[in-house]
This record gives sequence, structure tokens and C-alpha cells, in this order.
Amino acid sequence: MITKLLFILTFIFGVIQLLTYTKLFGREINGFFETLYWGKIPFFLKWLDVIIFLMSLGYQINYWLL
Repeated sequence: MITKLLFILTFIFGVIQLLTYTKLFGREINGFFETLYWGKIPFFLKWLDVIIFLMSLGYQINYWLL
């Protein structure tokens, strides 16, 4: 159950977030913390969003290649 949830979250905040940066979509998915907070988030949480994004991509690469 936890692996399925982890797969879903990393797919959304990794692969789909990366695809939304292309011109295929009209909107971008923000980082994990930017989706939780409505206001302007601190620099540390933006940095943490980038780390979560990179770890999500790493998890997806590991999942699909192994």
C-alpha cells in the first residue's frame, strides 16, 4: 500500500510536473509545498520542493529501469 502511494506521489510531483514545463500543457504543476500553501512560501520550502522534485524523478527512474 505504501509503495503504491509513493509511486503515485512521485509520478505526480516528478514525471507529470516535468511534463507540464513543456508547451504540451497550459498550466504548470507547482512543487509539493506550493500546492499546500496559498500564499508566498519561504525560500527554504522552495528549495525543498526542488529536492522533492529531483528525488521523485530519481524514484521513477529507479522504478522503471529496475
